[in-house]
Amino acid sequence: MKRYFRLALVLVAMVLLPLSAYAQKAGQIVFSSQMIDPANPTNLTKSFKAGDAIYSVAYVQDNFLKLCNSPNAKKLETGFFIYEVKPPLYSYQEPQESQIAYSTVWLSGGTMQNKSLPLDIAPKPDKMTAYGNPEITYTKFGKNFEGPVGYTEALAKLESGKHTLRVRYQCNYQVVAEGEIT
Repeated sequence: MKRYFRLALVLVAMVLLPLSAYAQKAGQIVFSSQMIDPANPTNLTKSFKAGDAIYSVAYVQDNFLKLCNSPNAKKLETGFFIYEVKPPLYSYQEPQESQIAYSTVWLSGGTMQNKSLPLDIAPKPDKMTAYGNPEITYTKFGKNFEGPVGYTEALAKLESGKHTLRVRYQCNYQVVAEGEIT
């Protein structure tokens, strides 16, 4: 009986410890194939395959008004970037980043007081929240809106195979949250 108890304890530890690696920290972007509740993120992952939905939440050090150094702003201009990380050709080189998507994200209202921001990257069409929230808006570029539509298009253009993507969220040209997925 003692033996089974120990085995069960080890198995529980093996399951729970990796999940703690995904706990939200200021400066981190977490990801899931399901919509994420910023207050209670679950089902987090860093691995996706073609066709998977991708949702994210950026956790920042302070509220966006303070981070952007704009305490009286009615609207804040922030940036969301996706880079493909390419391995070096030679051992003495560093991996190279190639920007594949960018959007200006405008924050207003109560969203500017938050320390977290949910952002759809490649959402399921029926679960997309990006264009329905008046406090989080995207710049219109030509006939298209930036945001998840542009991100999904950029991801679709990647060659088949495994890719490492680095996602960054910026305020005043300073990275305030970052995450990586494959």
